[in-house]
Amino acid sequence: MATPKVTDKKKTKKGGFKFRTLPAHAYKGKEKKIKQDLIFKAKVKKSFYKSIKNEHVDDKQLKRKKATHKNGLQAVFDKQKEARKKREEERLEKLRKKEEIQKKKEDREKQKKKLRERTKSGQPVMKNQMSYLLDKIKRTQDN
Repeated sequence: MATPKVTDKKKTKKGGFKFRTLPAHAYKGKEKKIKQDLIFKAKVKKSFYKSIKNEHVDDKQLKRKKATHKNGLQAVFDKQKEARKKREEERLEKLRKKEEIQKKKEDREKQKKKLRERTKSGQPVMKNQMSYLLDKIKRTQDN
């Protein structure tokens, strides 16, 4: 790979973030996420070192600042962990609701099947009709 020539002692910009070459139709979500994470970390580091440069601190304080910087990153990671936990809870809640809806559908199908039962002469089976009406009355009284 040829290096770019420097003219008039000016530095040329590097190409920026490069990820492995992917075909045009490939999913690039992971690439975008990695890029965003790297950019975020670079911004945090840049602002940290910028603040240190302005304060003119000695080496011992610098080490202490680096430790607090890690704690700052820890806070960001904790936020991300909480967000992940929240998403997981939401996913479980959706799954629970879905199962509940599925159960209700199955119950309705069973009830419908019972109510459609007929005798040999084609009349509805009264036992099923009466139990359905009785359950309905009990539900309304409980509420």
